[in-house]
Amino acid sequence: MSVMLVNLRGVPEDEAQDMRNILRDHDIEFFETPPGNWGISMPALWVHDEAAQQRALPLLDQYQQERYRSARAEFEQRRRQRQQAPFSWTRFTHRLIQGLIFVALAFVVLYLSVKPFLDLGK
Repeated sequence: MSVMLVNLRGVPEDEAQDMRNILRDHDIEFFETPPGNWGISMPALWVHDEAAQQRALPLLDQYQQERYRSARAEFEQRRRQRQQAPFSWTRFTHRLIQGLIFVALAFVVLYLSVKPFLDLGK
């Protein structure tokens, strides 16, 4: 009887392709069910028996752990870059003229939006 290895709903295509390549590289026969025309059927990777599942699961677990570590490292690197980026007030003072123009434009738009209502009472 067939055994599901991985539910592919919500899995990025590059990750799904990596899992397919791992199974092929280790000569594990598998088949895939597509999401269907309307996306209501279950996209998944399946193997034909439990013995193949026992061989495949450790390989996929190892891949998932490596993918997690690399994604976490990338996240930490981006977080460090954001912390080194100047704050909005610093950006504002560096671009003071541009900031003042934007503030003036905002007041003009606000004035033009409110002026008809102020003229109603006259």
